[in-house]
Amino acid sequence: MTIQADLNLKYAGACPDDPDDIAESYLLHLLPAGETEFFEEHYLACGRCTGILSVAEDYVLSMRVACLLSARPLPARGGHAPVADS
Repeated sequence: MTIQADLNLKYAGACPDDPDDIAESYLLHLLPAGETEFFEEHYLACGRCTGILSVAEDYVLSMRVACLLSARPLPARGGHAPVADS
C-alpha cells in the first residue's frame, strides 16, 4: 500500500497500516508533498498515532545525538582528551 493510500484511511477513521514508518518519515521530512498535511490532521485527532509519533520523535532525536557524539574523539582513559601529535 502506498503512503498516500495509507493516509487516505484517516477519512475512514482508521490508522495507517504502518504508522511507525509514516511517523518516522514525517519526522525526517521524507513524506511526499501534500501527505504531510494528511498525517498532521490524522495524528492530531488520533491518540494512538500521537503516541507513536512521540516515541518516534524520541528515537530520531536519540539517533541524531548519537551521530553527533560519534563524530567527537573519545576521551583517553582517565577522562583526558587525546593529545594531538605535534
